[in-house]
Formats: sequence, C-alpha cells, structure tokens
Amino acid sequence: MAPKPPALDILVEDLQGSLWVAAMDEKNRLSALEIDPYAELIRWGSVYWAKVMRVDASLNAAFVDLGNDLIGMLPAAEIPDLKKGAKIGKRLRNGQYIMVQVKTARQPQDNEDGIDPRSESQKASRVSMDIALQGRFLIYTPLSPGNRLSRRIKDAETRKQLTAMIKAIHEVNGCILRASAANTQTDMLVREAKIQRAIWDSLQEFTEEPEPALLMLGPDALQRVLADFATSHIASIQVADDERREEADNWCDLYAPELMTKLQERKVTGTRNGMGLIETHDLLGQIEGLLRPYATLDAGGSLIIQETALGTMIDVNSSGSSSLTTVNNHAAAEIARQIRLRNIGGVILIDFAGLNDKEEQKRLSAQLLKAFNFDPCTVELHGVTKLGLFEVSRHRRTPPLMERVELMQGEE
Repeated sequence: MAPKPPALDILVEDLQGSLWVAAMDEKNRLSALEIDPYAELIRWGSVYWAKVMRVDASLNAAFVDLGNDLIGMLPAAEIPDLKKGAKIGKRLRNGQYIMVQVKTARQPQDNEDGIDPRSESQKASRVSMDIALQGRFLIYTPLSPGNRLSRRIKDAETRKQLTAMIKAIHEVNGCILRASAANTQTDMLVREAKIQRAIWDSLQEFTEEPEPALLMLGPDALQRVLADFATSHIASIQVADDERREEADNWCDLYAPELMTKLQERKVTGTRNGMGLIETHDLLGQIEGLLRPYATLDAGGSLIIQETALGTMIDVNSSGSSSLTTVNNHAAAEIARQIRLRNIGGVILIDFAGLNDKEEQKRLSAQLLKAFNFDPCTVELHGVTKLGLFEVSRHRRTPPLMERVELMQGEE
C-alpha cells in the first residue's frame, strides 16, 4: 500500500518579484516549495503556435520560433506520429507552423553585457508536439488515443485499482490517470476530462494564426502544488492578496470545488524580513537551509549535497550517536525530501553510511522508492554501482531552487 500523504497548509504570496507557494505539514515542516519568477521567459507546460526555423539533421531536431525572440528545440522523439528512428525532415519543413508544448522552463541567464553567449541548442527550451494538458486527477493527451496509467505509479495495489477504473470509463479518450485518481469517483474523472477536452478544442481556434504566439500558459506554482498534492488533506490555502485569491478561486472552482471553503485571504505586513506569510509561519529558516550544501538528520549525522556539472552527489555521514542502520533509514526519507524541495534533477549518486551488505542495499532501495512516491516529478532508481553508490535520475519540470533564488538576487 502506498504511504498516506500528510495533511497540509498551503501559503501563497508575491515576494521579491516572484510567486511563492509553500506547503507545510502538521509539524510545520516544508513539504513543497514552488517559486515562479515574473521574469521567467518560458514556463513549463505552456503551449505555443510555433514556426519551424531550421531542421537540423545532425541533431535530428528542429528549432522553432515561439515569438518574442524565444526559441524551442523539438527533437524527433517528441513528434507522436513520427516512427522511432525516422528523420525529422520527413515530417517538418522550414516555415511550417506547428503547435508545441514546453517541456523545460527557461529563465534569463544573460551575462553582464546583456548578451547570452550560449549556443542555439543551449538557449532553446525543449518542446514537444505531443501535447499533454495537466489536470488534478488526469493528464489529457489528445494526440495519443487510449486511456492508460501514469508510469510514475509504482505501487502494485494502486495500479490494480486504477486499471479497473480505466475499464469503467467509456466517455473519455486520451487520458493518463494520475495516482490521485485512485480515490476519486468516476464522474469526477469524466468531468475533468471534459474540461481538458474543451481547453484543447479552444486551442484549435488559433491554428490559423499568421505569426508565432503563446496560446496558453502552463500551470503556475499554486496550480502545480494543488495538483501534485491532490491526494492530501488540505487544511487551508492562505492567500496574501486579492488578485491571487481570485486566481485560486477560479482554479478551485474548475478543478477542486471542495477546496473553495479552504481558501483564506490573509495579508501580512510589517514582518522583520518582509517575507509575509512565509515569515509568520516560521519557514524562513527552513528555506535558507535548502540553500546550504548540507542538511542535518534527526537521528544524528548529516547529508552533504554537492551539485556538479555532471550530476549531484549526496554523501550520508554518521555522527556516531546512532547506528548506521538508523542513520541510513532517516537519510533515505530526508534525501527524497531534499531532492524534491531543492528541485534537483539529472543524475544523482547517493553514498549511504558504511553500506556493504546486499540485503541492506535492497532494503534501502525499497525505502527510497517509498519516499520518492510523494515526488511530482519522475524519479527512477537504476540500482547500485560496483562502488556501492545508489544511482538515481530525476526529470524536473522547472529550474532548481538555487537558480530561482539567484535570479531574484540578481534583480535586487
């Protein structure tokens, strides 16, 4: 049985030129932190009407104009009706207009002279023609027929339950059920699918546009958090201003009517550091801790988190006050939490304390899988290397927390 998510209070506030959304559990510990800078150039999940600028045979990809000097890179693998291994030039030509969706967000990273020296492929956001409209309980994929389960769902019992639900759904097509659908009534799933289909139909009205254009923004920080924690009990959603309250009202009315009564407008002024709700709920210290290259463990010991150009290394250190087994047990849960909150992506290598026993490795692998169950991004465990390092990969949606913070500091 998949572990039960904690009850949450969600805080929403505009701070330092960004939308901040934090979720905290009953013990006042951070469970989620999402930051959307207003200066973000391209948001994850946004849909564009794009013009093919150039087809690159060597990369088997196309570079597309998204408008406003923004560029997307479309790999051949992201074209749903193109056979695997086929050349992208057989499907696309220069000057052709297509609808694409952003898979990697992009924020400004210009140098001091205002000129971005990176190559075209480095400046471009990855985009896809396989449109996926994110909902609370399901993902609508209009170009991929058939209903199926999210690959992120690892729990066998949950998969069995959702498989039975899919067979009972006849009114919708092209849907991927998320884990949150497991405890949802079928009519709610059908309702959400119809909403997503109506959004898709409205996007079709712009397919004759003569210029590249943004058709739909991807989900913002609040929408992502509410969708990611759809299985959790939400105790309150505290919003700091009228505009954000209205946006939250509109989203909840559409996707989560039962959360309407949880919305509270709460303005906070005069805090010492100007961090409003974040500061009032005593979360500032926890957030500052996420910017340090280490984290302490409740059982004693610590995690050393070192990000490099090749990936992230996490070293588990024992203080000697607890057994290695106890330290590693606590470390497994905290590693998953730190990766999620810091929004670390790519290759991750974990070196547990004094780990040599094969059975212990298997046990810790199971613990990591269980801990990563709460992560909204796709996390894969690839086994243990010959040196005893746990190899993990994570496909994040947005830039890491450190990049978000550095961008805000650069604008001060």
